[in-house]
Amino acid sequence: MMSGLIVGYLSLDSLMLELKLVTGTENEIKNAKKIIPIIEKRHWLLVSLLIINALTMEALPIFLNFVFSEVIAVAISVSAVLIFGDILPQAFFTGPNQMKIAGSLNWIVIFLMYFTSPISYPLALMLDYCFGNHRKSR
Repeated sequence: MMSGLIVGYLSLDSLMLELKLVTGTENEIKNAKKIIPIIEKRHWLLVSLLIINALTMEALPIFLNFVFSEVIAVAISVSAVLIFGDILPQAFFTGPNQMKIAGSLNWIVIFLMYFTSPISYPLALMLDYCFGNHRKSR
């Protein structure tokens, strides 16, 4: 799921969202207002979701190893991650309802950003310093 959130949120264009604020339907405006503050912090968003993604991807084979043999645990883990962790979420989060999904999951993303903030926020600041903060100039 994290892989889908990463691709889904980071593929949203700030300019398109701002246009939706002016020309969009009532739902598009509502979703754009929820999404814009999150994607303005692109590096923090990226690092937070990557941390959670790495934790979940590492925890799955460890958990499965308690239930199955090592070979079976790795096979199930790789298959599950590929199908349910990458392919399906990326197709779902980048589909025609991308803005609607991102708007409805904004509370989860905000929680994850703050939950990982002791690690993710300093890393995001470092990325902002090294690569710029990717915010539009006002």
